[in-house]
Amino acid sequence: MVQVASKFILLALAFGPAAYLLWEIVRRSPDVVRLDEVLGSLGLGFVASIPITVGEIWLQNRINPMLAHVSIPVLAGSLRALAGAAVPEEIGKFLVMLLLLRSERVMQRPYAAVILGVAVSLGFAMLENLIYIGISDNWARTAALRAVSAMPGHAFYGAFMGCFAAMTLLEPERRTRHLALMLLAPILAHWIYDAPVMAMDEVYRAGGSVWSVWGLWIGFAGMLLLQVYAAIRGMQQVLYRSIAVERSAQADPLSPGTA
Repeated sequence: MVQVASKFILLALAFGPAAYLLWEIVRRSPDVVRLDEVLGSLGLGFVASIPITVGEIWLQNRINPMLAHVSIPVLAGSLRALAGAAVPEEIGKFLVMLLLLRSERVMQRPYAAVILGVAVSLGFAMLENLIYIGISDNWARTAALRAVSAMPGHAFYGAFMGCFAAMTLLEPERRTRHLALMLLAPILAHWIYDAPVMAMDEVYRAGGSVWSVWGLWIGFAGMLLLQVYAAIRGMQQVLYRSIAVERSAQADPLSPGTA
């Protein structure tokens, strides 16, 4: 009975934060997306994260021996965060989002891409939660930390990707540029989040000073706040553009692209 209860607690801690964030998104955007669309995107993200995670583990096993020869701990941690986490994970989300962009509803309401981008990203985060909480010696502490850091972080990566996905529909003449930023912006945001954490891990292993670790923490907090601001601004801009396009289509139903 205790083991069964522990498994339910683990699942609740792994999935609970994502479920709450998505519920808030759907509740505040009833006219943009339906619940089944959000849940479908969440499921796609979760399923896609399985092969990506396997590939990520394989990649890290190849990268770590090479990084062992890097004499600067902060650089080693930063490279591990980029090549072993940010790049493979965001490529996986990018491929899922390309599939969702073919949805007729997303084409009609580009802002839906932002919300579905968040859902896909949280699907990835759910599998991460299962793994990290499941292997942690202090699962309660790990769950609490990830609920207030990693889960919102993944939501912001998804928001970045969704914003540029929406822009591919709002500005089709600049589609190539927006597609590139749709991948590169989340990779950069993900790397900014992971790099200080992994760099601190490398500093501790190398016996680095407490002051250097505190410096990394301050940098981490600053970058995280910058991400929050940028994501919110990006979502606002896309929402305004999307509303303007819808109003224009309603005012001129015979204009190109509104059939």
